[in-house]
Amino acid sequence: MANRTLMSNLRRCFLHVLAAYVVRPVMLLGLQVAAKERGFHRLRVGKLSVWGDSGFLDLCKSSIERLRTLDPVLYQALTRCRRAWVVEDPQHVGDGALPWLFTVDSAYVAWQAEGVIARLVYVALCLSAFSQPPTSAEEARRYQDVKNKSRSWLETRGFPQELVACYDFVEEGR
Repeated sequence: MANRTLMSNLRRCFLHVLAAYVVRPVMLLGLQVAAKERGFHRLRVGKLSVWGDSGFLDLCKSSIERLRTLDPVLYQALTRCRRAWVVEDPQHVGDGALPWLFTVDSAYVAWQAEGVIARLVYVALCLSAFSQPPTSAEEARRYQDVKNKSRSWLETRGFPQELVACYDFVEEGR
């Protein structure tokens, strides 16, 4: 029994090291190459990397600064909690299954800074709540809690109801 536990722990440790030092860096490199081929540039604020065209990056930069004044604690979670990527996604492809990759589609960008802040609030709360996408019923409940907190944060600060309503329904994925 002890050998089985030891082997299980070694296997888990090996997979963690493989993911952290091989798979993730290769995926990041691939994403970086794909982003540059699309003509995207990067804005980096702490551990947060934002990829998009220059107009999108300017909008995100001002939105991140505004978030810092609105909620310094949430700003810290967004920029210092863990590494995360936010990518401009005009086609509304949606977020991937990677816990550190998020998109901002054109519907949020249409709201300018308020829309981007609404998305960044969600990203920061996800980074705080999850190390990976939810897989169980309990984690799905926690995911809904993040959406509820995002909604509440936006309501408390007087964001437009249409933006607040983005977090009213359960969407597939993130």
